[in-house]
Amino acid sequence: MSEQDTPQRHVVVVFDGHEAGARTYAEWLAEETGGAIGTVDEAADPVGPLSGDLLVADTVIVVTALGADGALGGATFVLDNWDYLQDFGRRVAIAVVGMSQVFDYDRLRAIEKTIDAEKMTQLKFFQLRGKLDTASLGMRDKIALRAQVAALKARPKRTPEEQAMLDNGGNFDFTHRKSLRPLLRWVREES
Repeated sequence: MSEQDTPQRHVVVVFDGHEAGARTYAEWLAEETGGAIGTVDEAADPVGPLSGDLLVADTVIVVTALGADGALGGATFVLDNWDYLQDFGRRVAIAVVGMSQVFDYDRLRAIEKTIDAEKMTQLKFFQLRGKLDTASLGMRDKIALRAQVAALKARPKRTPEEQAMLDNGGNFDFTHRKSLRPLLRWVREES
């Protein structure tokens, strides 16, 4: 199918403004799709900058992080606006930004604490690797990260990513534009 044959999608990309990796991916998605972009708070505002775009959107992508407590930051926007997002056959995807590049059973169970199983079947989920800047962490998270770095230093064999994390003082950036390919295929209905 050529690009001329591909129907133009009206895409809105919403991101959790507290997660640096989410912002990066959201910006790339907006560039790739020509979609509107804004934070979860902007999208939730009925007269905010995204209100007109959300009205005509046929595809909504929420880019968010999975918290240590299992909370999915942008899920509140999806749940609070569930009926509206389901109107007119809108397609909704949640791109979860985190350390791992794949979903595992524990992560899915944590998400089910936020979004019930029935609604999960109506959403499309993608996993994207994120980034971490230790300067943005709270004291408790910094202590946990120091313990993780100490454990990594003690290991005789490390992956290149683990070594890069040590070399950068615990900071890392695993964001990569190419990892958006499956999500972009879904947006373009190629998958």
